[in-house]
Amino acid sequence: MLLSVSVKLNDHQNKDPGRRRMRIPWSLKCLIFVFLVFPAESTGVDPYTGLTWFLQISDVHISYKDEERTEQFRIFTQKYLEVVDPDLVLCSGDLTDAKIHSSLASDQLVEEWTTYHQIVGNRSRRIPWLDIRGNHDNLNVLNRQSENNLFRNFSEMGPRGFQESYKHTTRIRGQTYNFIALDATLDVGLRFPFNFVGDFPDHQQARIRNLTGNLDSGSLNIYFGHYPSSVVRQPEFLLDTVDNGLVYLNGHLHDLALLRMHDMYAMHGGNNLELELCDWKENRVYRLLAVDQGFLSFTDEKFETWPVILPTVPKNSEFLLAGKEPDFDFRMFSSIRVLAFSDVNITSVDVQVDDGEPIRAVQEGEGPLYTAPWDPQQFKTGLHRLTVRVADSKNRSRIAEQMFALDKTAAVPFHRVLPSLVLSMSIPTLFQAVFYTSALFSIFILPLLKALAHFCAQRSWISAFLRCCLVRRFLLVASCPPLFWLFSGYPLFLAVGPWVVGSIVESEYGAVFTWGSVVSTEYVPSQVGYLYYFVHFVTLHPAVLLLCGHILDCKSTPRGSSLYVKISHCAVVTYVLCSTLLAGLLALIFWLQFGPLGFFFGPLRTWSFLFYSACVVYSVRTRPSTQYTGILLDDQGKKSDGETDDGVPGEQSAQVVLNNYRDV
Repeated sequence: MLLSVSVKLNDHQNKDPGRRRMRIPWSLKCLIFVFLVFPAESTGVDPYTGLTWFLQISDVHISYKDEERTEQFRIFTQKYLEVVDPDLVLCSGDLTDAKIHSSLASDQLVEEWTTYHQIVGNRSRRIPWLDIRGNHDNLNVLNRQSENNLFRNFSEMGPRGFQESYKHTTRIRGQTYNFIALDATLDVGLRFPFNFVGDFPDHQQARIRNLTGNLDSGSLNIYFGHYPSSVVRQPEFLLDTVDNGLVYLNGHLHDLALLRMHDMYAMHGGNNLELELCDWKENRVYRLLAVDQGFLSFTDEKFETWPVILPTVPKNSEFLLAGKEPDFDFRMFSSIRVLAFSDVNITSVDVQVDDGEPIRAVQEGEGPLYTAPWDPQQFKTGLHRLTVRVADSKNRSRIAEQMFALDKTAAVPFHRVLPSLVLSMSIPTLFQAVFYTSALFSIFILPLLKALAHFCAQRSWISAFLRCCLVRRFLLVASCPPLFWLFSGYPLFLAVGPWVVGSIVESEYGAVFTWGSVVSTEYVPSQVGYLYYFVHFVTLHPAVLLLCGHILDCKSTPRGSSLYVKISHCAVVTYVLCSTLLAGLLALIFWLQFGPLGFFFGPLRTWSFLFYSACVVYSVRTRPSTQYTGILLDDQGKKSDGETDDGVPGEQSAQVVLNNYRDV
């Protein structure tokens, strides 16, 4: 083409020999060559190359009891997917609520699943939707082939055969991504609340290793599931699995109820990022994520909050993955890059670094990417602050701020004490720890007090300890052999024996224990029993123990009607009533879940009320023993023949001494 231009110029000059010959500079010739051979529209790299953005939503809990939640979820799948136009959506479990009887019992409901299926099936743009089971989607489900496993028929991935862990590989704008779903739901889906903790049995671990064993080294891996690593029985396996990914996304914990935590993030080992997402059920929160040239960024947003802002370059240094993300390329990133979304037109995007002048960013094409020029060399060391302000045509504006570091060594990783603690600990181990603590205390407190009274009461500080109000009451219970054996043996029985026998899952019979459940001879490793045991033996059991001791104490040492006595009565009665109400609620859950057989064969709930009632009645009808008051009297100088210096029989003197200590 350049040759033809030169020929035409020469021909034109030859036609007019009288005209002065024009000389074309070499610089102009080179410029003409560039513009002719490389058209303007192809001289630059597509700014969207290497960029992807996607959404995560978790704990939707579609329910027939909450139409507003369902309708807003419908808006999310239509309006939000239309506006954001993500490359895909991750839905990380608890698709439906599966609660009945005022949320006191659980079962899979076709109505809820068909609603979810219809909403997701009519989503905007037919964007890929990757969903996975949560513990609510597995309540009262015998196995994955059961007719009660409605995920198999009414989810997005279930009908395609992805009922367990699976891998979705896709190529987006020049980069290959593996989205790997990790399913930790129990093989046998117990009823509420016994499937709170996730499990990776051997066959599921083998399946996951097969999925992740041959991943392309040039691909980027995103892991997602329902259970955080702290709420599975094998946290080490889970963290080792996701170690080759950019992030592990999950839900399940919502916002931890009263703690209201919306930032449950953790960096395991300094390079393993885990992000728990607050729930859609009550908080209407979703997550926008982006991967830009290998850098992962995210923001958690509330429903109907616009505009949405996500700076991608430079990324937030709190979540910089030094060993997984590339080093900052000063030649490549000559522009600040920001994703901005709104349900109306965006009117301005301004960026500011530290205290510098704001720079107006420009939109790249018709997409959500906005770029602003900058000189990254000026910020190559230390921590800096990026501020982005976005306004739309409804005069709504939002500001996003984040710290960034172009030098990875200057980054300060994210660390919040409570969120990091929740995601870094092992909740199953915590459940076991509180179980063993409460079991040891409940079983051995009365024998220990008896041993102290028998062998160590001669020591003044031990005598003072045994005489203090709470211990004195427990010691009086220990002095009654029937109460001693009942209150010591019942915790031991519930630690090893069955709590309830009945219809455990669907129509299959079995039994629930502290250490798990047995359903049709199959062991199910539920960990929630450890927590239930702890709750029972720090509420109802010690309350009834204290009540029995209080009754015996009042019968052995009449106290009149002093203010102290009235306060003591009120405190004991209040403690017993509150504990009984809590135990009654938990008992109602058991009775609704496990049927008539579970009601009659319920050592933890039904039998416990009979057992504790018998203990209280016995305390009222029995005569308090003076066994240990005699031991206390020995410390005051009782004679060996059973007579005191004033000639009063030892048993009567013991009563006198106890009266002297009644106000201690």
